[in-house]
Amino acid sequence: MTIGPPQQLTPPPKIVPIKEQRKQKKQEIRDSKPPKEYTSTARKLF
Repeated sequence: MTIGPPQQLTPPPKIVPIKEQRKQKKQEIRDSKPPKEYTSTARKLF
């Protein structure tokens, strides 16, 4: 599970432009990487 805003499991039934899809992909990749603060605090905890 990714930490962040809750995402819809089923995408809304509308056609997303290619540009938007690429933007979403980049955003997802960015979101999947944990922020530095998160990793540093996790290291402190473990």
